[in-house]
Amino acid sequence: MNKPKTLNGPHTEAYAKTREIVKDLKFCMMTTETPEGRLVSRPMTCSQFDDDGHLWFFAAQDSEQTIGFDFDENVNLAFVCVEKSRYLSVVGMAEVIKDRAKIDELWNPMVHAWFPKGKEDPRLCLIRVQALSAEYWDNPASKVVKLFEIAKALATHQVPGTIGENERVRLN
Repeated sequence: MNKPKTLNGPHTEAYAKTREIVKDLKFCMMTTETPEGRLVSRPMTCSQFDDDGHLWFFAAQDSEQTIGFDFDENVNLAFVCVEKSRYLSVVGMAEVIKDRAKIDELWNPMVHAWFPKGKEDPRLCLIRVQALSAEYWDNPASKVVKLFEIAKALATHQVPGTIGENERVRLN
């Protein structure tokens, strides 16, 4: 099995690739820990991955994911697109932000579906995740190439290596 390289900092090709995948996929499962120590994942939409390494999400201030940050601010964001063979796992620290200017900047009509009172909804807040590290798998190869690699592994009795790109990225 190929070991992914670890690349440091925001000025690398792997960092740019991480941002590209987030922008392309947008939807993720945000995993947090409950006060009882259980891991819980919820679907979220990433509104922005900014230049400072923050991922931004709209949320309700009284939701389970935001309440959980009082207990543990560690999160994992899992982005997946099976059709494109793109996968990204981001580790970070989350906090609830009530910043009117940032809400105005990120607001879009889709958010209104969850907050019918609009930007003035008192429950409306943002979750800001400071991304610390990530690992991605990106395989733009055709299905034929992927199937060939799997067939080759079966014929040689060897576990297939990573098909496509796999990188670990230190983001902060």
